[in-house]
Amino acid sequence: MKLLREAAGLTQAQLGALVGYSEAQVAAVEQGRRIPKPEMIDAIDRAVGARGVLKAMKKEVAKARYPSFFRRYAELEAGALELHACDAQLVNGLL
Repeated sequence: MKLLREAAGLTQAQLGALVGYSEAQVAAVEQGRRIPKPEMIDAIDRAVGARGVLKAMKKEVAKARYPSFFRRYAELEAGALELHACDAQLVNGLL
């Protein structure tokens, strides 16, 4: 994101003003301290003229919310429709 912002000739403050986020928020995303929301990714993609480069990474960015060892399970959970379990000595879920 930083490379695209700089290529567009924008500062963090200018980009933040264009997309409706603060300079601190833009800086935190660029430095990897915060994970951007999908709406922010879309807005920045349009503002810097990335032609969909940032939008294409939205799924990968969403996975970054989870620790690396759990990402595969989060992906499976997102695609799950039902859970079937049969246990004789355990009650699944909350009572």
